[in-house]
Amino acid sequence: MTKTLAVFDEYRNAINSALETAFDEFPARLGIDLSEPAKQGIERLREYSLRKGKRIRGSLAAATYDEAAGTHLGKPGVQMGVALELMQNYLLVIDDVMDKSALRRGEPTVHELYLKQTDPKVDLHEAQMMAVNVGQLAQHMASLVVADIDANAHDLKQAMQLMHTNIVTTGIGQIDDMFQQIGREVHEADIMRKYQAKNSYYTFINPMQCGFALAGKGTPKTLEICRKFGLPAGVAFQLHDDYLGIFADQKITGKPNLDDIREGKFTLQVFHALNHAKPDGVKQLRSILGSVTASEKDLMIVREILEDTGSVAYAQDITARSAKDAQAVLVRSGWSKQYTSMLHNLVEFSITRQA
Repeated sequence: MTKTLAVFDEYRNAINSALETAFDEFPARLGIDLSEPAKQGIERLREYSLRKGKRIRGSLAAATYDEAAGTHLGKPGVQMGVALELMQNYLLVIDDVMDKSALRRGEPTVHELYLKQTDPKVDLHEAQMMAVNVGQLAQHMASLVVADIDANAHDLKQAMQLMHTNIVTTGIGQIDDMFQQIGREVHEADIMRKYQAKNSYYTFINPMQCGFALAGKGTPKTLEICRKFGLPAGVAFQLHDDYLGIFADQKITGKPNLDDIREGKFTLQVFHALNHAKPDGVKQLRSILGSVTASEKDLMIVREILEDTGSVAYAQDITARSAKDAQAVLVRSGWSKQYTSMLHNLVEFSITRQA
């Protein structure tokens, strides 16, 4: 784990342990006779959820609860962390289907696991729909975990309202992400709005607002500070994620570089390149992006165009400025030195990570 996230080690371990317990108890609490396909679906969700990961969102929620409640690994905060990790896995499973991704965290995605099984009747559509249903299990399991938290009724209600509102916002970002494709009219402001909806609320604003609310500190002022910090922090995170999607070592990320190319992901880098490349470069980009047959050679061509047009540098400049904007909010937040230092380091990690 990168040094800047060492503070999350305790939270990650606590959340992993609580996640395992939640999955141990989940089948029994349903109170129904489970078919073999149903058992398999739950087991696939368990394996997917417990794969090695950073647990950033869950850890941030738990750490925020501790900041607000004055506790250390407070159980309500850890439970909220478990819920947000389950909610993340729900979103990731759906995202994998949307992006036609074969790998997640270095292992086959859920729909790929279904495709690889020996049943000859399982086609692509069935595999994808089974994955969607497995994702929905995670979504509702997350809600059950939140409902079980022992907290003040008003505080729990506020936390639940914030969680679902923020996740709906994330879903709006996903809709925009699906729509924004090569050949459609898209402006830079549309891309930045998508980044905020898809990542800022999901990665930063939601965990922080839920943690403060659960501890009874979800005042309008505090929630607004979370938003002012989270919006630029999430943009910085997503811009760096776009960079990793094309330029990172896939052995480290656990996700093939060609995924974003074949999907035709409309990133800020791509938008800038399409508006600054020479006609031949624009033609090449349009022919490669979104092609399911894009090759490693095509990846090299895209990388060269993004670099030659200054598109990588342009996106990295906005990444750095967004990170600084987020960190500047912390100076005026009134939060503890330990907590703001953790958030400062989390932003640094977000724009320097290799995966």
